[in-house]
Amino acid sequence: MKLIKIKAYEFSDEKDDAVELGEKWECLLNPDTISYISDVTEQIANLPGKFYQIRLTNDVCLIVNTAELANIGIA
Repeated sequence: MKLIKIKAYEFSDEKDDAVELGEKWECLLNPDTISYISDVTEQIANLPGKFYQIRLTNDVCLIVNTAELANIGIA
């Protein structure tokens, strides 16, 4: 099992169809547990850039930016 340290955003606030992101926090990710990745940029209200939701096989969701996808080896 290979673990990768990434920085994911915490959810700060949810407004209508948009989500505001808070601070980044470090977590360890096993890439083998990724179920799918989706682009959620349009749903992020307070930060510029591209954002992705990583859904894991245990139903945990992580929100990351393009740089963190590169750390995983996906972007």
